[in-house]
Amino acid sequence: MTKYEEQEIIKMETSSKSESIYEKVRRDISLYIRPVASQIGMPPLGFPAFTVEAPRDPSHGDISTNVAMTLAKFWKRSPREAAELLVKEIKSDKRTHKIHYTYVEVAGPGFINLRLAPGIWQEQLLNILRDGTHYGDLKIGKHEKVCIEYVSAN
Repeated sequence: MTKYEEQEIIKMETSSKSESIYEKVRRDISLYIRPVASQIGMPPLGFPAFTVEAPRDPSHGDISTNVAMTLAKFWKRSPREAAELLVKEIKSDKRTHKIHYTYVEVAGPGFINLRLAPGIWQEQLLNILRDGTHYGDLKIGKHEKVCIEYVSAN
């Protein structure tokens, strides 16, 4: 394990307790991108934005991500092959795989579906109880004015 990876794991373990499950999964997945890129000889550049969301069909797991589809072009691989590389890396990490996920698989053209371990849900419930009415508060945009525009075709 490189010094960079160790630092990222420390960040992961000491991160804000109030982050959403989706933020937690996004952070976890982000940790696996650089090692896979390195394994396939790609430079450890930044990576494109990707989604982490609940799948439309609950039988596909708790979380679905298109991370492999966004990386495929940069890695010069098919989205499915990129997904298989990431899933292999996730499953090989004994520290987070069994603790965070009970199920990780490639689906369709390159989605990755995950089922969260019960401990993750329990941790989230504890965060909600601890933070009370402040659960989910964000520091982004504090004291900044925003313009929200609604446009209707009719």
